[in-house]
Amino acid sequence: MGNYRYYLCPEGLIQPDEVPAGWGLIWAGKRRSVSVVSGHVLANHFEKHHWRFQSDRDAELALMTWLLVKVGDAEKLVRERKQLVRDFNRAASAADRYDRQRRGLSAENSRLCDALHGVGVDPEEVLRSV
Repeated sequence: MGNYRYYLCPEGLIQPDEVPAGWGLIWAGKRRSVSVVSGHVLANHFEKHHWRFQSDRDAELALMTWLLVKVGDAEKLVRERKQLVRDFNRAASAADRYDRQRRGLSAENSRLCDALHGVGVDPEEVLRSV
């Protein structure tokens, strides 16, 4: 879309020599940094015309309209995503708590089994008799 075309990818995923002629490349790095690796913004004034595409404004607006209809309320999507992240973080926190509790119970079980062995009692026999 537009007069200039770019690929945007994680840093190093696509190399400049893998991009079609006339297309630019932008790498997205960590912490929301971006680097223009190739493209019209790096070309000198006399080379910029090599990067320009003939745009079809009507087709591009139709595509944008279609995409907006598919997305619907973008702010609602952002709110839903934030809620999903909060829910995921809560679930991950609960899973960590349960895992710590499980490890504690497992250690306590081992201590009790060792204590029973220490007095000559088989823990398996104790379990069978319950």
